[in-house]
Amino acid sequence: MSIPNETLRKVFIELQNKIVEDNRKLTSVKTQIQTKEREKRLAELTKRELTTLDSDTRTYKSVGKAYVLLSTN
Repeated sequence: MSIPNETLRKVFIELQNKIVEDNRKLTSVKTQIQTKEREKRLAELTKRELTTLDSDTRTYKSVGKAYVLLSTN
């Protein structure tokens, strides 16, 4: 019992489309991971910089168009 060529062709095309779609999703996820890793490195660098400041140093956080005074503790 053999499977007709047309059926095999349809299955093959469906699999190819699925692979293309999955590769596209994989690329998107890899990009998101790289972005999050970059954000993590920036946060770690900022934290390291803030820990070296004296306790009486004024620090500010941007909130919209305003800045709010924060303590470094």
